[in-house]
Amino acid sequence: MRVLAEDIGALANDALNYFDAEIAFQKTRARLAGNRLVTAIALGIVALVLVLLAAVGLTIGLLIALIPVVTAWGATAIVVAILLLLAWLCVRGAQRAMGSIKRAFAKDDASPEDNANA
Repeated sequence: MRVLAEDIGALANDALNYFDAEIAFQKTRARLAGNRLVTAIALGIVALVLVLLAAVGLTIGLLIALIPVVTAWGATAIVVAILLLLAWLCVRGAQRAMGSIKRAFAKDDASPEDNANA
């Protein structure tokens, strides 16, 4: 009987050691994921800033290129109109995406595929 009790004690000790090791592993993994997330966010912000700088450069380049063809006011009007059109298209796309999300989470649990087959 003593051997069985010792085996059970050793098993319980091994289980606690495994549990402690697993907790330490998961904590390390979470720290790594957190560090990678911070890096990803920082790089994403840098990329966004660079894209915005490129857009400003493109806008200024378009103005400079159009001024000899049309007047400075005409070039400004053309560039602003194009930028407003692109912004409007982006807003419409965002509205469609939000509408799709709203429909997906509507109270009616039937999916669009179910309604099409009905």
